[in-house]
Amino acid sequence: MSRISTVVLAGGKGTRLEPLTTNDAKPAIPFGGVYRIIDFTLSNCINSGLRKIFVLTQFKSMSLERHIHQTWRPMVNWPLGEFVETVAPQQRINEEWYLGNADAVYQNLFALEKDDPQHVVVLGGDHIYQMDYREMLDQHIANRAAVTIGGLPVPVEQAAGQFGVMEICAQNRVVNFEEKPAVPRTLPSNPGLCLASMGIYIFEADYLFDQLCKSAMCENTRHDFARDVIPASIASKEAFAFEFRDSSNQDPGYWRDVGTLDSLFDANMDLLSDNSGLQLSNPAWPVWRAPSFHPPTRIASGAMPPQKRASLLSAGCDVEGTVIGSVLGPGCVIEESATVENCVLFEGVRVRRGAQIRNSIITEGITISAHSQIGFESDKDIHRGAQLTPQGRTIVASELNID
Repeated sequence: MSRISTVVLAGGKGTRLEPLTTNDAKPAIPFGGVYRIIDFTLSNCINSGLRKIFVLTQFKSMSLERHIHQTWRPMVNWPLGEFVETVAPQQRINEEWYLGNADAVYQNLFALEKDDPQHVVVLGGDHIYQMDYREMLDQHIANRAAVTIGGLPVPVEQAAGQFGVMEICAQNRVVNFEEKPAVPRTLPSNPGLCLASMGIYIFEADYLFDQLCKSAMCENTRHDFARDVIPASIASKEAFAFEFRDSSNQDPGYWRDVGTLDSLFDANMDLLSDNSGLQLSNPAWPVWRAPSFHPPTRIASGAMPPQKRASLLSAGCDVEGTVIGSVLGPGCVIEESATVENCVLFEGVRVRRGAQIRNSIITEGITISAHSQIGFESDKDIHRGAQLTPQGRTIVASELNID
């Protein structure tokens, strides 16, 4: 394989995920019971043979750095030159924090140049998907592209105002890019679909270094790949697109931006579907995670009567009540006669006897008082200290004030 360095951008503030990001970086937020969001990107890297990985951190990075140190550094062979390294802002070039995703890479050119790559893979650390980057890399090399952009075919109505959209010619060359257009341009092969940018880039290293330096010296730069670096590549006809599709049926692959509370909730619920596109139990493409030291899950006799909707229970859960269509993190306790429906519970949540919760995210270590109701009356939930999402889900990030 060619010399490849990988950069994972993991330093955003994640303001749209507050209060979950009050103390933690967005890529460190729990997902699917036993994972962190960043585990999906890093698993894709390891499974694709990309084992020289810089994780660029910035805001509230302590738990993220601890997770990577404990979980991901043991995954690679350091004596063979492999690494998963967290990199905080170095201020080598100036005294600024990262001003955008392109500036984050620019400020770390020293580390990249020292690694001497031929190609640089730039990824976000806050998306949920399973992708073999080698397929995209093969296309990139075959096209002799300066940059290849990962794209997801999505319905036009879904992309409108939500995604950056690429217009491509028959040879997959990118001829136009618009950021969140109201009327997206469609794929030549399917007028009902457009090609949304996934924020996945493969660059020729020398080209990337040159473009980042030019962008940094421009007075009008926004320090952003999509707004500065990529448009320059399109203008010079050196940008190509890679369409991400499911290898088993060639449908658009599963990819979710979990940058909002509602999108995070919905992606968790996708795990309970039989055909979501995510295969967490696929031994050929495992999603790696921190080792668990919890005991087995216990489901008491008489608890959880047969359900029409699946649930996902992590190790160490103790269930005496009813769980319906929910995702439970490790060590959750659902006491007798309590009901949890359509919820995401982080690690160590305890739901006391007779409590009822629905349509909610409950964060780590929270105890829900006996016989209380959460997710039924939004005004009461807000009065108690919970938060409501635009789609009406209740977020409990601290102990509630139960009357």
